[in-house]
Parts: sequence; C-alpha cells; structure tokens
Amino acid sequence: MFKDNKNKVYLTLIVFLVFVIFYTNAFSNHLYPFWQWINPVPTGENLNKVVFTKDKYWAVGNCGTIVSSNDGKVWDSKKSEVTFNLTSIAYKDNLLLVVGEEGTVVRSADGENWNKVEFPSKAYLSDISVLNGYFVVIGNGISEGGSIFYSQDGVLWGISVHSTPPTKNYNFISLSAIGDRLYAVGSCDYYDSASGEWKHPSIIATTGDGLNWETKEYEFTPFIYSISGNGEIFLCSGIDPESYECRFFISDHLISWEKVSTALEGTIANTIIFDGSNFFAVTSTNPFTFSSFEENCVLKSSDGRNWQTVFEGMHDEFRGICKGDSGFVVAGNYGIILQSSDGELWSIPTPSIYLYGWLRGVSYSGEKYVAVGTELGNYGWLPVIFESDDGITWRKAIIPDGAFGGLEKIVWSEHFKRFLAVGSSLLLSSENGVEWKILNIPKLYDYNDIACNGNLCIATGQVGDYPAFQFTNDGYNWTIKKLDKRGKVHSITYGNGVWMAVGQKLNGKLRIWQSPDGVKWKHIPIPSRNMKGQTAQIAFGVSSFIISTEGDYFLKSASGKEWDLVSKPYELNSLVIPTISYAKDKFIGLAQGFGAHFISSIDAVNWDVSEAISNLYILDIIYNGTSYIVVGDGGAILVGK
Repeated sequence: MFKDNKNKVYLTLIVFLVFVIFYTNAFSNHLYPFWQWINPVPTGENLNKVVFTKDKYWAVGNCGTIVSSNDGKVWDSKKSEVTFNLTSIAYKDNLLLVVGEEGTVVRSADGENWNKVEFPSKAYLSDISVLNGYFVVIGNGISEGGSIFYSQDGVLWGISVHSTPPTKNYNFISLSAIGDRLYAVGSCDYYDSASGEWKHPSIIATTGDGLNWETKEYEFTPFIYSISGNGEIFLCSGIDPESYECRFFISDHLISWEKVSTALEGTIANTIIFDGSNFFAVTSTNPFTFSSFEENCVLKSSDGRNWQTVFEGMHDEFRGICKGDSGFVVAGNYGIILQSSDGELWSIPTPSIYLYGWLRGVSYSGEKYVAVGTELGNYGWLPVIFESDDGITWRKAIIPDGAFGGLEKIVWSEHFKRFLAVGSSLLLSSENGVEWKILNIPKLYDYNDIACNGNLCIATGQVGDYPAFQFTNDGYNWTIKKLDKRGKVHSITYGNGVWMAVGQKLNGKLRIWQSPDGVKWKHIPIPSRNMKGQTAQIAFGVSSFIISTEGDYFLKSASGKEWDLVSKPYELNSLVIPTISYAKDKFIGLAQGFGAHFISSIDAVNWDVSEAISNLYILDIIYNGTSYIVVGDGGAILVGK
C-alpha cells in the first residue's frame, strides 16, 4: 500500500512537471523581450525634465524613461514599470514621485523600485514640485478645478482651491519655486462673448501653501513656458503675440511685463533657472516659425536682459536644465545630456553616437553587426553606417567620398562573404563592415530592399516610374530587369523555391510579383482590389509567405499564388509595419503608431503586440540567435532579450 501511494506521488509529480514544461513552452513565444538602450546611452527617448534632488540628478522622458546620475556624467536607467510619457519628478520625505501623461504617477522610496499609483484624473500632468510638505502637480483642463492637485504621500490626492474659481480652460505648462512661493504658468483659451472673439491670454498662478492659489491672466504673450526670479525681478519666456518669435519678459511685481530680448531666431526658451548668481535658459525649435540649424542653445544672463550663448547645439532640442552639486545638467530630445561644472564649458559626457537622421536597416554576419541609414551633412543627406563586433559598442564605418543620399537596407551574403547595402541610387559593398566601396555599375533610380539566397542576390527599386529588379550571381556583375507596369517595389524574399516581391501601383494599390529565378517576373492577383501597398512588407517562414499592408488584414500564402486574408489584431489596425521577418521559429516585426511595438506570431495568423518599446520611429529588427537588435530614428539602437 505504501508503495502504491509512493508511485501515485511520483506520477502526480511527473504530471505536474510535464504540465509546467508544456505551459512554459506554450506561452514562451508570447513573452516579450526586455529592451535595453545601446545607443544613445543612457537612452534615446526624449528627456522632458531634469532636476537635482536626493543628492542625485534625475531625468524623465518618453516611454516611461527614468535615468539618474551622481555626477551628471555617468547615468543609470531605471525600470519605471510604465510606458507612458513622463514629464517631471520631485522628492519629499524619502519619496520620489514622477508624473506624466494620462494621469500617470509612479512612486519610489529608493529610486530603484517603482510602482504605479492611482491618480484621480486622466489629465496630462505636466509638472510636479514640493511646497509646505505637499507634492503639487499641475496639468491641463478645467474639469479638475484648473488641474492643480496636492498630496502628502503621493497616494491620496486633493484638488487645490482657487481664490476665483476657474471658468476657463487653464493649461499649465511648468512649475517654479521662487522664494517661499510656488508659481504655475501656462496658457488659456476661451471665447469672449462680449467681443465675439477667441482670447488666448497667458496665466500665472501662485501659492504660499500649495493648497490655495491665486490665478491672473495676461495679454503680453499667449504662452508662458517657464518662469524664474532672483528676488528683485521675475523673468519668464514666451512668444511675441505679433511676430510669434521667442521673447523674454521681465516684471518686478507680476503686474506689467517688459519685453527685453529675443533669445534666438526660430527658438523658444523651454526652461529658465536662477542659480544664485545668473539666469540660465535652454532653447529648442519654435513651433510657430521655421527652424534653423542654430536653434538649440544654452543661454546665460546676469540680469535677465542681456544674454550670451554658452553652448550651441546643431540638432538636438534642449528641454530642461538644473544645477546640482557637480554643476549644471541639460537634457533634451533623443536622450541628449550636457554637463558643465561652471556653466561656461559644456560637454556631452556619454559615449554615444548622436545622429541627426535615422538608421533604417540592420544585418548580422555571425561575427559583425552592421546598421545603415541616413544623416544630414553640410551639403545634404548622406549615407551613414554603424558597425559593431558585439552589438553593444558601435562605431561609424568608413564610407568613400562621393556617396550621397541615404541607405535603406543591408544584407549579409554568406555565399559572397560580404555585406551589400542599398538606398537612393547607391549600392555599397564591404567584406568586413568597416570599409565600404561604391559598386561602379548601372544602378536603379531608387533602391528599397535587397535579399540573397545561395549565389543569387536581388535588389529592388525603380527605374523612372517603373518597378525594377537588379540581380547578380557573382557579386560583381549586376543586371537590371525593368518591368512594364508602373509602380514601386518595396520588399523581397525567397521561399518554397520562388522569389516573391511586394510593392504598389502608382495609385497606391498593392501589387505582388513572383519569379522562379529572379529574372522573369509575373504579376500575382490579390484577393481584394482595395488593398494598399505603400508600406507593404513580405517575409517567409513555416512554409508560408506573409505580407503586411495598411488596413485590417495580413495576406498569407504557401505557394505565393493564392492568398488568404488574415485579420489583424485590433491593436495593429491603426499602426504601420515598417519591417517583418522570420526568426527563432516565429515571425517578428515592428509596428509604428503611438510608439514602436514589437510584434510576433508563430503561425502568421495569431499575433501578439507588445506595449511601446520606444516613442521613436524604430524601423528594423534582427535576431542573432540570443537577442534582438532594433534600429531607428536618431541613431537609436536597442537590444532585446
């Protein structure tokens, strides 16, 4: 009897283990990678605010980004557990609180472990500060009494009181502590029935206790972005109501304001601070004027009237500035961070490659990673190539002079033992990924993709308004095949003994081509005439071709001749899929809309869609056998495991 019970126990244990293994395998394909920023570091997400508190520098930004530093030079990333855009951070009583869009509030006692807490509103929370033992949060909207909230612990929230209850839609932008008071600034829009016109005054609200506020409207600018003061004057940044250029304004009692300076043509001053001796301001592109290349600067002034540029950036938009124990830190778009010990000499402390452009394609040879894209040079758009031995440390590759335009795709040919990259009217080749040469051959007008199978490589693109293919079976001699129906080829793949390509007609409708040898191509009918092809991508895996297009459906086919419609999951219907491929026994890809999302499917029918992995445009993905690498806008490179 004991033996029988023992056998039952063993049998139960075995069944349990089998269930666990099955359960793990069954659902492992639905687990999303954890993504880590490789370039730029510590992040490529836009940073919206930087502060010094709790003896550290803290910066928060898009897609749940939180980073910190002891000295402003070496930065660490934190897991916020949210993917919403974060706008500001504050510290009180050993508690850090971060706010953001959709009423997002995350809380931490140690700066490492963060938890989302419920907030009584889904308003856009634009800033947070501390006064009189309270966290104070501002946002947009009238429904919450002007969108000013307070809390002692970051969990229980109250709505602040206005001396005059607001009857207009107040949109608060930023908070500043000046002396022993707190100031909230922003804008207001309302219809004036007396004049029959819409009014756009700016607003300044002030409080001495964090709970009771006095709000005043002003006509000197339609927006106030930031306010600061030195005990004698108030200084704010705004927009000239007539020219809509950036201006600074000065006031001694918050009654009347004097226009004193233009920061820089085509810019706005996002943040002003006073460090005890001087005012500092950071600028970015003015949304109301045409931008220039000299638009993003750090400015300094001893009196608020006369300003000098102490740092001039070419392409990054600066959003926040603070001063701490180790000096000044500036943060902005694409994760840009500047550091200065004295406010005069500035540097970018992180070892990142900042790119004014994007990376569009990525490939892996088994020993080398290579990403290709486009950057803006002194005389127009230029091709750019990054290469890496380990996927972690990336360097710019050597491109020969005379290469203009951008690169779209890259492939490693195992047969030819070389990388091939295409884009614009360029076809480049490299054996090591470091040194590249331009292939001096007849070229397509505009390349979009390239694929290799065995000793055949085929590039796709256009010759005039006609779709075209360019192929080689030796790596040196290339032949162009122009088709007779106008349109574009976007993507190409090989599977089940045939080459398949997708693109569009000139009217934007989807078009599919098939070839047994890469030379002779024929048009394949599609199941619906209304399908669009502007973003069409094709991949092959599990004995099936899959095509992604705009709209509610994928296309799936085993032969490439007869295609079935596959309904997309609801989350993908409004998103664009810039790339799709097959790796690790499943289809993988990226979907772009409200952020970039990782998508995957083991059968090309049932698809999983992750939360946003980045708010930037992430454009290509590869799997190297152990991890995913994605590339995109601003030189973005992330590794997912």
